[in-house]
Amino acid sequence: MHEIAKHEFLSWVDTLETEQLSEHEITMLSKAKVEALKKKVDSEKVEIDFNKKMVEAYESIVEKLSTYVATLPTALAQNLSEKAIEYYNCINEGDADFELIKELHLPLAVNEKITIEMEDGVSQDALLILSEGHVKILGLSILLAKAVSEGIPFLIFDDIVNSVDDDHRDGVAKLLITHTDFANTQMILTCHGEMFVSMLEGYVSNSSSMTRYMFLPADTLDERGVFIKYQDPSIPLEVAKKKFEENQLKDSAMSCRRAVECTTGKLWKKLSPCIGGISVKLRNLQGQPDLFSITSALYNHTKGKYIQDAEEINEDLKKLMEASSWSKLNKGTHEDKSIPEFTRGEVKQLLELVEKLAKDVEEVKIKATVV
Repeated sequence: MHEIAKHEFLSWVDTLETEQLSEHEITMLSKAKVEALKKKVDSEKVEIDFNKKMVEAYESIVEKLSTYVATLPTALAQNLSEKAIEYYNCINEGDADFELIKELHLPLAVNEKITIEMEDGVSQDALLILSEGHVKILGLSILLAKAVSEGIPFLIFDDIVNSVDDDHRDGVAKLLITHTDFANTQMILTCHGEMFVSMLEGYVSNSSSMTRYMFLPADTLDERGVFIKYQDPSIPLEVAKKKFEENQLKDSAMSCRRAVECTTGKLWKKLSPCIGGISVKLRNLQGQPDLFSITSALYNHTKGKYIQDAEEINEDLKKLMEASSWSKLNKGTHEDKSIPEFTRGEVKQLLELVEKLAKDVEEVKIKATVV
């Protein structure tokens, strides 16, 4: 009999001994009490059985979680070492041979360490032997190896080269853009340094496959919000065409100027590997080169004596710098009453010229002139 029911039954017996009841009354009372106690015992038995099942289920879950935690490092690190070493050494290909990794042992149990063996035989805990930047590169290499092993076609990295020194940022850019493992991977990469984005662009063979956005700091804005500066001329050109169709000629010319800014920037990057630096004039010590100075410098450097296959671009730039065309760009952006108003036909001519320049720059494959 259950312990509680047994206690109540004994109490009931003690009561019987102290009360003056007839034999029939005692018999009837005892049957009722026994029946009530039996029901209570049966009810408690159901509750006990339920609680036993709950305890068994809880112990089963705890056991499965413990097994999962114990095997998780092995599952995560399985078959990653070889690819992680390859990516790490690609990023650090400019380092001395003894600084490259020969063996990598990822943790297979809780509290185990990442150990590496360098090419010169030195073996140690990675966190003790590597600098902060190299630890970051190793972590990135392991993440990329995991992404490739899982067949993930989409990567997002926020400030991917944070803590990575300038000497190795180029290695990160080269790995992500040129390695065959990432040929079909779509990426969204953010960083605070404009130079790293330029490195990425330098390795992209098809510039249309990469879009660059610049989020300007709040102190440059007149009101709350996010302002994006595009590096692709196709976006301001679409705006210029739309404004032209709406007969908003000044706004169309202004967007043409923005397209020229993007196009000259793209042309400059294409020219740089062939001719090195480009000389431009500055209006003052702290100033930036104005658009006409940049366009003029690019015009001079697209002549045949510097590079090959840029004759069309050189002719486009020449037409753009003519007073009739350049005045439209200025009139669209600056309030200058000395410049006469332009007609719809003039803006159409300007728009067509800027479109042609953008197309020629996009398609050109520039080669250095052999002397």
